[in-house]
Amino acid sequence: MDTATLQAAIDAGKNLTQSHRHEGYKPVVTAPHLPNSLLLMPEKLEHPRFLTASPTFHDTSAFVAYLVAFKTLDSRIFYTQEGAFTAVIDYHYSREGLPMHGDHTACLVLKRSPEWETWRANSEESMGQQAFAEFLEDNSRDLLEPGPEAMMEVATGLHATTGATFRRAINQANGQVQFQYDENIEAKVAGGTKEVPTTFQVALRPFMGNARYPVDCRLRYRVAGGALAFHYKALHLDPITEAAIDGIVAKITDETGIAPALGNHDAAAFAKGT
Repeated sequence: MDTATLQAAIDAGKNLTQSHRHEGYKPVVTAPHLPNSLLLMPEKLEHPRFLTASPTFHDTSAFVAYLVAFKTLDSRIFYTQEGAFTAVIDYHYSREGLPMHGDHTACLVLKRSPEWETWRANSEESMGQQAFAEFLEDNSRDLLEPGPEAMMEVATGLHATTGATFRRAINQANGQVQFQYDENIEAKVAGGTKEVPTTFQVALRPFMGNARYPVDCRLRYRVAGGALAFHYKALHLDPITEAAIDGIVAKITDETGIAPALGNHDAAAFAKGT
């Protein structure tokens, strides 16, 4: 058979068959003009040619455990100052200079704790006497210094003097402010005082699964028309967040042996093999 005749036979065969390729399956060839060939099912490969996965974790320990299970000597981790970590497990081979697909990744996205969001959101928000007392009660487990018992005494005192008329506030040498007030008891005006700390401290987790950090709060007040209003300012939240992320970076480095690099992994620009 000459070359031209052989090529014609090959071309005719191509016209009578169809090649099918499905990711993860062995390629198959079917002949549409033969009914029985439609019964052919693709067969899975015994193992994929390379691993493709991209799980996202919200817990540092789970992220670390996954990396320990799958990491290689060339795996890399990138992170941002906002607390987003990306591990590229099949990163380029640095030793031989060989490119890899970069299709096996894992992400750690830190989530703010509910108590952090509560104290941050209410920082510098003015609250009436009753509202501030209820806020202290609702979040008493976060109080560090003075402790919950001492601050609950403050809240109880604020509840008890809700109907009082406040005259003035005097700063004390002990770091507290003394409020002088009058209240009407059985048609008689009785004077009284109430002391409230000007600073206090709470213990908050910057992120879920994170340790608690002490957060200093400055308490401010306003006496107007006999009414008393409070607001607090949570101090140094950004440095505390940075310290928390630094602690997570140290944990990942210690437990995986991979030092995260501050920066972004651009998956779209990652060089692919052909």
